[in-house]
Amino acid sequence: MQLGRAVSVSQMQAIDRQAIEVLGIPRVVLMDHAGFAAAKQIHQCIPANSKILIVCGMGFNGGDGLSCARHLQSLGHIPQILLSHSSDKLRPDCQVFFHIVEQLRLPFRVWSSDVLAQFDSVQCVVDALLGIGLQGEVRSHEHGIIEGVQRMAKPVYALDVPSGMDADSGEPLGVAMKANMTVTFGLGKKGFFTESGKRYVGELVVDSITFPEDLLRH
Repeated sequence: MQLGRAVSVSQMQAIDRQAIEVLGIPRVVLMDHAGFAAAKQIHQCIPANSKILIVCGMGFNGGDGLSCARHLQSLGHIPQILLSHSSDKLRPDCQVFFHIVEQLRLPFRVWSSDVLAQFDSVQCVVDALLGIGLQGEVRSHEHGIIEGVQRMAKPVYALDVPSGMDADSGEPLGVAMKANMTVTFGLGKKGFFTESGKRYVGELVVDSITFPEDLLRH
C-alpha cells in the first residue's frame, strides 16, 4: 500500500468530519472498514487459528478494535477482547460493534491489574486502546494497561496509532505502546516519520478505508 502524504491530527480529523458530515458516510461504516483493513493485514502476519488479544478503549479506536475482532474471527482466528472500562462506557457507535461481538459470543474481560494472566496463551495483541485524538498525558488507568501489555512480550499490532503516542510529534505522552506494526487509516500521520515515532510505529501500513480519493488528496 502506498504511504502517500503525511498529515497532522487536525488535518485527519477534518477529513473524517468531511466524510461523515458532508458526504454522509456513517462513522460506523468507516469504523468497520478500518477493522476489516486491520484484520486482513494482521491475518497475513500470523499463523492460522491464532489466539489474539484485542485491547479496546472506550473511544472510536476501541470501536475499530471491536470491528477488527469480528473480522479476525471470520478469518479463522480466536479473538479475545479486553475492555479498558465496562462496556456501558463505550461511545454509541462503538456499542454497535460490541453488540455484534456479544452475539458472536466472543469472550471479553474488563481491565484489572491481574487480568492479563488470563491471556498468557495468545500469540499477539491488537492495540485499539487510544487513538490520534489523545490530548495530554496518558491517564494512570490506561498507563497501566499499556505497561501490562508490553510486559507480555507478544507482537503488537496497533490500529491507527500506537496508544499513547502523539501522532503529530511522535513523542510518547507519558508512555506509548511499542508496536511491531501500525495499520493506520486514511493517511500517514506526521509523527510516524520522526525519529521518536519510528521507535513506536514499527512497520507502517496505510489503508484508505474507502475514504474518497479526492478527500485524501486535498
